[in-house]
Amino acid sequence: MGKTAEDFLASSADYNWMLFGYSLTYGTGNAFIGDATLFGHAGVMDAAVYAIPEMLYTIFQLVFCVATIAIFMGGAAERARLSCLPVLAFLWPLVVYCPIAHWTWSSNGWLAVLGAYDFAGGSPVHIASGAASLAFSTYLTRPLFRSRKSTSRSLKVLVEHRPHNLMQLTLAFILIAGGWLAFDGGSTLAINLRSFVAMNTTQMSGSTGALVWSLWELLYTGKWSLAAFVSGGIAGLVAITPGCGFVGMPASLLFGAVGATGCFFVCKFKHTNFAKRIQFADPCDVFGCHCVGGIIGNLLTGIFAQAEIAATDGASAIAGGWLDGHFVQLGIQLADSVSVTSYAFVVTYLLVALIDCIPGLEVLATDEDIEVGIDMSGNGESFGEEQWREETIGFLSPSSGSDLEADEKAKETERVTVQVV
Repeated sequence: MGKTAEDFLASSADYNWMLFGYSLTYGTGNAFIGDATLFGHAGVMDAAVYAIPEMLYTIFQLVFCVATIAIFMGGAAERARLSCLPVLAFLWPLVVYCPIAHWTWSSNGWLAVLGAYDFAGGSPVHIASGAASLAFSTYLTRPLFRSRKSTSRSLKVLVEHRPHNLMQLTLAFILIAGGWLAFDGGSTLAINLRSFVAMNTTQMSGSTGALVWSLWELLYTGKWSLAAFVSGGIAGLVAITPGCGFVGMPASLLFGAVGATGCFFVCKFKHTNFAKRIQFADPCDVFGCHCVGGIIGNLLTGIFAQAEIAATDGASAIAGGWLDGHFVQLGIQLADSVSVTSYAFVVTYLLVALIDCIPGLEVLATDEDIEVGIDMSGNGESFGEEQWREETIGFLSPSSGSDLEADEKAKETERVTVQVV
């Protein structure tokens, strides 16, 4: 997707949050969704959340919402039409992100009442976006309505390009990692010892994840890979997100190692023959890194959460996890993970299908646009100019098979053929 599309998505999310999203997330409401009392940010300017102005709190939470939408849109990569995405980005938080965030972080949300631990967004941000991304990608593989009926869409090929600019990848990771420290440390809404515990556990889990994924890649390919280092860093950061304010430094190393290992093998799964037969598509590894990493982090939090760590903010009191003898916590974390994954996947799939029914908002791009590249066909511009200029897609046919094989070797691209049943 192009940068222009990302800008439109962020703008759409901003309006959504100001008008409806904040109220649906943090309005009193019931156990499942907030109410309309804060629509349009009514009364927010003069209120406070703990020791900070509510205006500061709402902009902090907006960034979580926008980040979740951006992650979710990985499921659209190289196949979705850009014109449908602003509509999806406006509606999706209302029916997916806001309810799940309300369950998790509102004082009367059913997961909060149940006792689920989620310090900085393991479920609302990572599990929800990962499951939703897979739902979007699955629909693009097998659309049901207008996209399927169109004669200009063959539904046959999904192409994965290798990272085309490692410098951009590295700079992006540096920016993301710095922002992650702010997200996790700032989730205390204060400057105290727990803030720095969260930042340190986040840093160590991310570093461990980067190292472990790199070692797995070395074992598989015999080469060190910068792309693998970045992927592992993201996996480690995702895994620690729900538990960063509940676990100690030694446990954070395990979060990073287990998170990176689990995510590595799930991401490798999509290249297997079995994955191709069942038409499994996760083009940007959003499901493999964010949903799987979030689930791993949730479960490990149920084991390693400690009351003494949570109490470092001077106010929080929890029962802890297995280390504190609170063995039921793992079951609570599992219920959290299963419910969020299921809800996000099903509701996102239905929403995408509904949008696909609207004339002019067909979600799947035409074969011609996919061949040219979504950046170029939708925006007329691209971050990777050489990518859309040189890496074109050939659809599989007896006459073009040899050309495709030569093209594949020359450009070192990985292709997954999706057969229509």
